[in-house]
Amino acid sequence: MIRTLTASVTAALSLPDAINLDDGGSTATAVRGALVTMPSGGAGRAVGDALIFRNR
Repeated sequence: MIRTLTASVTAALSLPDAINLDDGGSTATAVRGALVTMPSGGAGRAVGDALIFRNR
């Protein structure tokens, strides 16, 4: 599902390229501090890496 959504957003924004960094079971997405996806195990777990986007 996430890959399909990412592909749709990429196309809608007319981006020439996109990179799928990870969409495994521990992947989660948060927007403005709210979790908008749930890891496949049903509960979150500590993750050491993050990709953060901020407005300037």
